[in-house]
Amino acid sequence: MIKINLFKDLDEIRKHAKPVDFWTVNFSYYFSIRFVSLIRNTEIIPDMITWSSLFVCLAGVSLMILFPQKYIFGLLASILFQFAYILDCADGQLARLKGQFSFNGWRIDLYVDRIKEFFILFAMTYVLISKNAWFWIIGMFTLALQGLLKYVNLQEIIHLTNMNFNYDQIQKSEKKVTERIKSLNKINAFKKKYKLGYMNIGEFYFFNFIFIILGRLDWFFYTLILNSIFSISFKLLLNSTREKYILMNINRFLKDDKKLVLFGTGSGGRNIMFNLLAQNIKVAYASDNNEKKWGENFFGVEICPPEQIRKDKDNVNVLIASSWGDEIKEQLLSYGLDENQLLLLYN
Repeated sequence: MIKINLFKDLDEIRKHAKPVDFWTVNFSYYFSIRFVSLIRNTEIIPDMITWSSLFVCLAGVSLMILFPQKYIFGLLASILFQFAYILDCADGQLARLKGQFSFNGWRIDLYVDRIKEFFILFAMTYVLISKNAWFWIIGMFTLALQGLLKYVNLQEIIHLTNMNFNYDQIQKSEKKVTERIKSLNKINAFKKKYKLGYMNIGEFYFFNFIFIILGRLDWFFYTLILNSIFSISFKLLLNSTREKYILMNINRFLKDDKKLVLFGTGSGGRNIMFNLLAQNIKVAYASDNNEKKWGENFFGVEICPPEQIRKDKDNVNVLIASSWGDEIKEQLLSYGLDENQLLLLYN
């Protein structure tokens, strides 16, 4: 019997899939990785997939608006929404796999995601107000909370990459910060263990799918509201505490007679590096798991393979600026580095 291997290099493609929430990792990535495997050697570019994702989503939205009282069309819409999200996962995976980034690719991807979420909420609100006219209030409130959550996430990231490494601000509260971060990290560890995000985009599509199947679109809104309120509150508390914790540890790193290394040279790493240099903090070298970057100049320092950190394990402290922070931390611990030598900046 001839066995045809339709999907090739899945493990290689999987390396370019960001570790996020449980629905994305366990469901959406299963299909998106295989889709990328099929199209990787074609003329299809990531931006095409992004736009296709929008059109598929709008098709689902149209079904809900045209047939608001028909369960079967709502079910078809939910399937189209999932397909749109799978395409959304695939565009980034293809871009990272082939190094195929267009000038406005990140803008298209980011704003199309928000547009899709808006239209999905709009369509579902439209269906519900045909039964209960007052439900538009719930729809508006949910949309506002979703916008606030995205705004909080954005501002926290911007602040982290531009914060002033002034240890004097938090010196007196060091003990309190250490105790609080331990408590918050327990909650964070639980969320990470079960791949629970902070109302991430994958969870949005998961709840959307489940509650449309159940025929309880109103539960979708109530779940979004509760999850968003928790996510905003917890993330603000966690980030304000982690900022102080990061300052404490960077101050400790600077006092050590060791090389300071930055692991991660993506957009987050670039912002951190720029901020470090602006404050005259010397970085010995950068590192990245992407071997295509090895040997490149990164703001005046060389990008070295991770093996260099293994060789320098007794003489380095490492700032980890990557979405794959937990995986990189485990990687460096396996090299023999101590946990006190590592600091995750994005967690």
